[in-house]
Amino acid sequence: DDEGPLIELWIEGYRNAINPEISGDIYVRAILSDSSGINLLGNVGRQLALYVDGTPDDVSDCFQYHTGSSTKGELRVEIGVLESGSHIIQLRASDGLLNSSIAEIEMNVTEDNSLGISSVFPYPNPCNDGTSINWTQSSPGKVDISVYTVAGRRVIMFGNIEGTVGYNQCWWDCRDVDGDVVASGTYIFIVSAVSNSDSGENSEVTGIIAVVRNP
Repeated sequence: DDEGPLIELWIEGYRNAINPEISGDIYVRAILSDSSGINLLGNVGRQLALYVDGTPDDVSDCFQYHTGSSTKGELRVEIGVLESGSHIIQLRASDGLLNSSIAEIEMNVTEDNSLGISSVFPYPNPCNDGTSINWTQSSPGKVDISVYTVAGRRVIMFGNIEGTVGYNQCWWDCRDVDGDVVASGTYIFIVSAVSNSDSGENSEVTGIIAVVRNP
């Protein structure tokens, strides 16, 4: 083994995003794996270190192996609120044989803390016995999700969901408020959010879910 750990690094709520625009508290997530394990001993220059704009911090205590594994695990680190502008996050890791590797992401921190909902989609769609309604929020806020028939009758509502910055999801099992299975057909869902701030800002997005029952 002469290679360092494999590292997947992202900003929480923005996995696979390239140069995401972020506001508010920032959390860094990562998955690391290596056949020789991850070095958590804190050796100078070999420790598990997170760099924010070049300034390192030992984050070994934030790493946890996956249950039953000694080769793969993940970490979650809160770095708080950063000044607006471009920032570079790097994670440097070494394996048990002290082979090292580094992963890097760039992000843009904005001053805009207004509430916005984007990237709304159900998956799977069409669905049979359930679908996940997914969305991204630009700031924290309470979220309501309502599902309607095309005739305008409300089938079910999920209220007071604690929407967080970044990626969110809510599972609908394709049943109505009484627990009965809904029929095949097209349904309209509305995701609406109200900001937790005093501004009371709100945002709303509408989408369509197709339910297809097996014959």
